[in-house]
Amino acid sequence: MYGQRWRIEEAFLVTKRLLNLSYLWSGAFNAIGLQVWATWLLYATLVDISDAIAQQLHLSLDRISLEMTYRGIYHFT
Repeated sequence: MYGQRWRIEEAFLVTKRLLNLSYLWSGAFNAIGLQVWATWLLYATLVDISDAIAQQLHLSLDRISLEMTYRGIYHFT
C-alpha cells in the first residue's frame, strides 16, 4: 500500500522526463491545473496501454516499462 501512495510523484516524474517538461514552470492557477490534468491523463493512458501489453505477454504490469511503452507508440502511429 505504501508504494501506491506515491503514484502522483511517479506520474509527474515519468511525464516530465518523457515530454521534456523539466523546465516548464508557472505559478498561475490555470497552468498548474492544466499540467496536473494533462499529467494524469497521459499517465493513465500509459498505464492502460502497458496493462494491455502485459496481459498479451502474460506478464505482470511491473515488468512493463512505461517509458518503453511511450517510446513504442511512435512506431504504431
